[in-house]
Amino acid sequence: MLADSPGRAGEEAAEPPQRTHAWMIATQDDLAVAVFVADGDSGSQTAGPLLEKFLHDAS
Repeated sequence: MLADSPGRAGEEAAEPPQRTHAWMIATQDDLAVAVFVADGDSGSQTAGPLLEKFLHDAS
């Protein structure tokens, strides 16, 4: 489902200690969504599944 949605994923590491925050943004029709997960692993592994479920439930 996400393969058809324009979007972007990423991670941000803060110092110290090294913590990764995962994020992903996408659009579907006239809806724009951003997901941010503090202490997440990566955008595609942590935020992606949450975003995919949200977009699926919203359609």
